[in-house]
Amino acid sequence: MDDAVLYLRDGSITAVSPAAAPPPPGFESVPVTNVRGTIFPGLIELHNHLPYGVLQLWQVHRLYSNRADTNHRYVGDTATRTQMEVRGWVAEGDGPETVTMCAPV
Repeated sequence: MDDAVLYLRDGSITAVSPAAAPPPPGFESVPVTNVRGTIFPGLIELHNHLPYGVLQLWQVHRLYSNRADTNHRYVGDTATRTQMEVRGWVAEGDGPETVTMCAPV
């Protein structure tokens, strides 16, 4: 909602109203703070990176088509990687699972 007022009480959103609407009961004397931006309730510090080890890692496999047009594909599960290998794709990466990288889920 553009040009709105968000009302909070005890850490929870109580109401959201158009800026021109009167405040809900109990908020008549509360000053409005203009944040001049977008509010994402429930999300934590969107510009920052999570510390390592917070989320489960997703293993990413890289496969090479071994053709003249040189295509690479990244897949996130072993079953898809195996299906592509059967069709002639070559797995690239390290270790027994030919993992190229790990990324947070």
